[in-house]
Formats: sequence, structure tokens, C-alpha cells
Amino acid sequence: SAKQIANHSQISIEETKRLLRSTGDTSFQDQIKAERVSQTRAGFSPEARKAMVAFLSRKK
Repeated sequence: SAKQIANHSQISIEETKRLLRSTGDTSFQDQIKAERVSQTRAGFSPEARKAMVAFLSRKK
């Protein structure tokens, strides 16, 4: 639902939209490269760091 999507990381939503918009205009290889860049952006975002800290604190 829209509420579930809204609860996800904003950068993840933005990157997903960007990737979806570009799928018809890029080759498979270029799309894979774009997805790698998006994963890196999302993975190093402040939201991702906060989530990782929260996850690791629960593991102890």
C-alpha cells in the first residue's frame, strides 16, 4: 500500500523511481551499472547507517 511504501527510506524510493524511469532507454548492462550506483547511494545514506546501527545494537 502507499503507507507501506511511504515508510521506506526516501533515498530508496527516489532511486527506485529513477531506475524505473530509465529502464526503457538503457541497455541491460547500463541498467545493471545504474542499479549498482543506486545501491551504493542507498547503502551509504544516513538512513542506512542509522538502520545498521539499530540492527547491530539488537544483535548484542
